[in-house]
Amino acid sequence: MKVFKKFIWLELTKVSGLVLLIFTVFYWLGEFFDKLGSFLGYKKPLILFLIYIFWKTWSNLYEFFPWVLGFCPILVLLWWAKTNELIAFLSLGISKRELIKELGKALVFISFLGMLGLNLIFPYATFQAFYTWDYKISEKKEIYLIFKDILYLPGKDFFLVAKPLDFQGEFLEDLIIVFLEKDTPLKVIWAKRAFYKDGNWHLQELILQKRENHFFPEKFSYWEGNLPFNPEKLVITEKSIKFMSLRELYEKIKFLKEVKRPYNEVVGEIFWRLVYFLIPLTLSNWSMWFFFRNFFPSQIPLPFLKSLILYFLGLLIILFFQTLVKKGWILVIILFFLFILISNLIFYIVLKRSK
Repeated sequence: MKVFKKFIWLELTKVSGLVLLIFTVFYWLGEFFDKLGSFLGYKKPLILFLIYIFWKTWSNLYEFFPWVLGFCPILVLLWWAKTNELIAFLSLGISKRELIKELGKALVFISFLGMLGLNLIFPYATFQAFYTWDYKISEKKEIYLIFKDILYLPGKDFFLVAKPLDFQGEFLEDLIIVFLEKDTPLKVIWAKRAFYKDGNWHLQELILQKRENHFFPEKFSYWEGNLPFNPEKLVITEKSIKFMSLRELYEKIKFLKEVKRPYNEVVGEIFWRLVYFLIPLTLSNWSMWFFFRNFFPSQIPLPFLKSLILYFLGLLIILFFQTLVKKGWILVIILFFLFILISNLIFYIVLKRSK
């Protein structure tokens, strides 16, 4: 790699790291002082509050990462213009096209690494932040034990063990219910899968054992009826898909297909996470182009202002698409994909023809 290319990559990495750190600290302080008053009222150990802030910081970072990163190339160009480094590049015969291409490559690389890391940590961090605040600090919901994705729920006259397939409490796997009478097993139900629909639980591939039959196993392919718990008792949060990894989202789609339930929102979430790393490039491409088109050493604020306006225009468009994509509207997902594809394609055609 040529020296000037290494310099560009290093500059963008330094600026991106600094700006992301500033925004992270800003969000951290905002969250800290916003929740501190409520936390003091609960009279809980300070360590719980610090744990909540730690996980919430990672969750917030995922939310603003692409927007902040997409703004960083513009800041790099502004800094170069202020320090006359941009003039030095052009004087050495390095074209504007080469500078934009190299900034774009570095941006995609940083964005891709960020997508990989944040997509891994975001679902877990979001869940931990919610669980710490709603269960351990404010104790808004009944506490039950979750160990290695397995739910353990003791009731008044039953005990439930199951693997939740979503965080709305409507889909369970590897279900075991032990019905008790004075702490003595009365009946045991084993089921491969269970889902809640129309006010009833629907169990698939189940085995029933009753005390009066000496717990002799009876096999059934399907059972429908009431159980001593409902999804509201098991619910963790309404925004369940934010807690799920890509693998879990894929598994949820397969299950929702099987039980003939809509899964558009899950498709929208998967799509958003996959195109996540392209957002910074889509935001910054035309902004960098307009910066160079309007750049004069004596008029630095003007190209920066124009590129800034274009950046915020792109930001508004993508935020609008994001809102609709998260709702799972397939037509919007297709249109958004075409917007990203065509926008970047036209940009690189224009860039290739430029000097």
